[in-house]
Amino acid sequence: MHLQMSRILNIILVQAKNDEERSAIMAKGNMTIRMEPELKAQAAALFKSLGMDLSTATGIFYRQALRCHGLPFEVKVDEPNAVTYAAMEAARKGRGYVWSV
Repeated sequence: MHLQMSRILNIILVQAKNDEERSAIMAKGNMTIRMEPELKAQAAALFKSLGMDLSTATGIFYRQALRCHGLPFEVKVDEPNAVTYAAMEAARKGRGYVWSV
């Protein structure tokens, strides 16, 4: 996978007609993202195993979002299962919890 991505980027740069066009392709802006350190470390390790860094992975995410005109994955709220529904109903009826003073 990481070799394929590297080849795609190299092909794009080689096909650019001149240094100015290559510079335009590679132009970058800065972005600051706040996230938990552990999440960042896990994501960095995953992307490193794919041959890319966080910046490249973020760029891929944005390109894919633009391509599909939305988030590039399904976003949904999981439907509670029967056990959760039973607990919710018990809580609604005031059962299953003992108040202590």
